[in-house]
Amino acid sequence: MDYAIDINCYDSKITEIDFNTPVNKKEIPCDGCEYENTCALKVLECSAFRNWASTGNYKKTDVIRFLRAA
Repeated sequence: MDYAIDINCYDSKITEIDFNTPVNKKEIPCDGCEYENTCALKVLECSAFRNWASTGNYKKTDVIRFLRAA
């Protein structure tokens, strides 16, 4: 028996859903940061990254501030 379903015959509703994903106003603060590799190895995140991940923005003074385990 052939149970293949053509998924292209249905209209997609995914594009109509708003997931409240923030639009990044700045690039990720980790790029070019002197602690980028350290944070990646130890799975750390700073205040700037947490703010950027939730709002798409951060203050320059928050880079490397309040490091904690992710």
